[in-house]
Amino acid sequence: MKTKKIVNREIIELIGFVLKNSDMLEPPCDVFEKEGRFYVDLEIAGLDENNFKIDVFENSIAVLGVKKKSSVDNARYVRAERIFGTFKKTVDFPVSIKDVENVSYKKGILRIVVNKG
Repeated sequence: MKTKKIVNREIIELIGFVLKNSDMLEPPCDVFEKEGRFYVDLEIAGLDENNFKIDVFENSIAVLGVKKKSSVDNARYVRAERIFGTFKKTVDFPVSIKDVENVSYKKGILRIVVNKG
């Protein structure tokens, strides 16, 4: 039993290390289809509205951006768990797409509405 716990803890620590030290973040997303459109919801809390761009391809989109770390003057962090830096998320669709109809950002969710081709 002790061996399993040690292995599991080491795996969890390794995953955390990789995530914190990767060059590119990949935010989680949900994709759903409604009324001839795809809706992509990316979870990116703390995003500045001007710090991302969307590239449109034949049957995918790529969202690239930066989550900037806010600084506190004359402070020493006791704990820092949030992840900052550049991110990229590529979303593939089962059919060709035409364009991005609308983009909104509310409560940490970047919603992208994509028209089918």
